[in-house]
Amino acid sequence: MFQDFWCHIADIVWWAAKPQGLKSVKAEGEAPKNSIADVPEWINVAYEFDNMDIHWTSTPPDVPGAKDRSIGAYFEGSKGTLVCDYNTREIRIDGEVMEDVTTVDQFIPRSPGHQQNFVDAVKNRTQPESNLAYAREMTLPMHLALISFRLGGRALEWNAKREKFKGDRDANELLERKPRKEWDLV
Repeated sequence: MFQDFWCHIADIVWWAAKPQGLKSVKAEGEAPKNSIADVPEWINVAYEFDNMDIHWTSTPPDVPGAKDRSIGAYFEGSKGTLVCDYNTREIRIDGEVMEDVTTVDQFIPRSPGHQQNFVDAVKNRTQPESNLAYAREMTLPMHLALISFRLGGRALEWNAKREKFKGDRDANELLERKPRKEWDLV
């Protein structure tokens, strides 16, 4: 679930806030129960970037406006907050809900949908919205959180330029795996 929902929710954050320079990750969660999967039952992750902190939780956070919402993102700034999911938006400034805000300026073009965007990109010879470079940058922190979880939830320092954990051989060994054997159809 973390891997699936991350791609949808983190996408909102990456489009809106463009996190840069991941410094650290710490993930805590509950080991899977009665499952062949190795993903946590629930997971809480703390990320530190150069320009912001990001916190992920599998359960609604204890923040104004988040209770009883669907999956979504909560943005907190120096003057207010924005809670958004796929059905609603709520803007608070100094703790007060802004009922008179009927529209919000749109800075990101609305997507025509994954499939149509891909077809349009092929026809126009342009990059699709979810191109590989973007998807890699946006999903890398999710994979690093799972490494932290698998190592007992310890905090890991990340060198964004070298794309290696600082001083942690166990964590670095989990960054790649031995390739499988080549396919043989004969």
